[in-house]
Amino acid sequence: MIKLKINIFKCPKLKGNPISRVKGQEGFSLLEALIAVLLLSIGLLAYGVTSGATISTNATSKKKSIGVTLAQDKMEFIKNLAVSNTLSGAGSLANPTFAGGWGAGSSETLDSEGNADASAYYVRTWTIDQATASNLYDATVTVTWGTHSRDTVTLQTRIAQ
Repeated sequence: MIKLKINIFKCPKLKGNPISRVKGQEGFSLLEALIAVLLLSIGLLAYGVTSGATISTNATSKKKSIGVTLAQDKMEFIKNLAVSNTLSGAGSLANPTFAGGWGAGSSETLDSEGNADASAYYVRTWTIDQATASNLYDATVTVTWGTHSRDTVTLQTRIAQ
């Protein structure tokens, strides 16, 4: 019968401490593996933070883009109205409307597609004021959303008649 003596603390091929590095030895030490895991964790954390910020910025940009589109839509409506109607009666009215003559209107609460909806997110207001010259009018359209002061878009133009 043959007896084998195995020493788990010494490797017969390495002749000494198996933890010490020997030329040509393969593998990683525990410290190297922990450093690699730490670096990978830091990288993944940075990626997660950056992704969250990007998603938030995209949402803000989408809301602002919709606000600009709603303001442009009303501004084009006012410009087209000025082609066939005089703007002289709209000067002192809040949110002026035209139905055979100028009258005061109310602000519009709109959804993202411009449809009137009392529970919608966007509120659009506008003014038409006479400028210094008698045939010039300043039109201003403001769209607000959210609760921050930065959540607003204002477009202004001058219309000649």
